[in-house]
Amino acid sequence: TTHTRDGTSRGRNLKIRSAKSSDKEEILSFCVNTFSWGDYIDRVWDYWFGTGRLLVVEAGGRRIGMSHVAVCPGGRGMWLEGVRVHPGYRRSKVATQLLEKMIEYGLRKGAEQASAIVDVTNVASQRMMEKNGFEVISRGAYYRVEGRPRRSRAKARAERSVVIVSPRRVGSMRGGVMVARRAGWRPRRGRRAPRSRPRTA
Repeated sequence: TTHTRDGTSRGRNLKIRSAKSSDKEEILSFCVNTFSWGDYIDRVWDYWFGTGRLLVVEAGGRRIGMSHVAVCPGGRGMWLEGVRVHPGYRRSKVATQLLEKMIEYGLRKGAEQASAIVDVTNVASQRMMEKNGFEVISRGAYYRVEGRPRRSRAKARAERSVVIVSPRRVGSMRGGVMVARRAGWRPRRGRRAPRSRPRTA
């Protein structure tokens, strides 16, 4: 057993389960400054709670991690998102275990492929994904619209970004993002790989 930065013990007895409404406050307490502009988990928690599967990690009675997985339209792909781990429990393979649970869920639902977006500055997450069989298939950038741009301009921006990120996701990231897909997973012969992702409010 090792100890976390705040002095609590950290063992291997982690419990990963479906989220409960009572988990929200404690989870959101460490989903604050994930990116330079903050985080979006507080805006999507309620929506995720009723769609796909929202997972929570417990350790010693504390909620120390979360993630969300949903099956894409068509049923052949799964979208992995919102992986968050309490700072005191990082680098202890919590994210890897969440990844495994999300993939298990998708496979049970009949999905054949897994995809996710990772911040290009988050080297640790990129390496974790690669170690678990993912490969980079595309790169792009988030954007933020200031004020009220003309309708035609806003539409053009959305079209350039829709394949990589959801225009409904608010925020900007320096350096862009990478879209990772599970290597070696291919659709059955005669079928095209799913490109769409479930909407997140």
